[in-house]
Amino acid sequence: MTSISASEAKQKFGQLIDKAQHTPVQIVRHGRSIAYIISDEDYKENEVKKTEWLELMLAKAKSELEDGKGIPEEEVYANLRKKLFRAHK
Repeated sequence: MTSISASEAKQKFGQLIDKAQHTPVQIVRHGRSIAYIISDEDYKENEVKKTEWLELMLAKAKSELEDGKGIPEEEVYANLRKKLFRAHK
């Protein structure tokens, strides 16, 4: 992976697009990673992988619910309320 400063990225944007066709390009500002430029192909592949993972997790959750391993809806909401209440203290 290539890493480049944000100011240099502004100056060399066209070159970054070309480079991103072969490898992700990391944009760094003040020593912190702030963005990545990736090819369209890599982006689409990542989206497919995320969708497949989500479908797998949903299927697993559905199976667990059918097997009686789920958490009752009321308990889920109660736990969320507790967490939200703690977060606002």
